[in-house]
Amino acid sequence: VQQYRNHIGLEVEVLGKDGKKYKGVLKDANDEDFVLSVTKKEKLEGAKRPQLVEVDLKFTYDEVKYTKYIIKFK
Repeated sequence: VQQYRNHIGLEVEVLGKDGKKYKGVLKDANDEDFVLSVTKKEKLEGAKRPQLVEVDLKFTYDEVKYTKYIIKFK
């Protein structure tokens, strides 16, 4: 849990037990779960094309196989 708190605000990759990978920014973490903010395309009502929207996904620690910090070189 402390490792999650240390990486709040940083980009991480999460692999769920369902086999889906999610990339996003770790937004919050507590003793039971954590929140990942991901950007995905969604078609908004009245829009002709899908737009990028930020969505918060909540995971419990037993729902994920791994979470890893993404290192970026500038």
